[in-house]
Amino acid sequence: MPAAEENKVRKILSDFLKDSIPEYILEGSQGIVSNGGVQKLNVNRREGVWDAEAQIQGEDFQVYATEMSINLDKEAVNYYCNCDEGFSGSCRHVGAVALKVLASLTEKKAE
Repeated sequence: MPAAEENKVRKILSDFLKDSIPEYILEGSQGIVSNGGVQKLNVNRREGVWDAEAQIQGEDFQVYATEMSINLDKEAVNYYCNCDEGFSGSCRHVGAVALKVLASLTEKKAE
């Protein structure tokens, strides 16, 4: 996978987290990631678009389906989560998926 593409995804996700996920939601997202709540993360890379799908284990033992599409050409992120908060905007599950994808790219870069 081209490093330039990974760098672009890194920038898009970093900007998305900074600009679109409020700090109080991001704190919950970080908790989900640190507690291993992101399960079955799949990232499909197509030309110009990366799709990420994950199952998130909630504190209430509910499993949430979260999807994220990263458009490299438009530098945009579209997302969906089936949790109650997801219907009104961004949620901690979407933030957790973004953090997990970002972390996987950072781990790859360190190798």
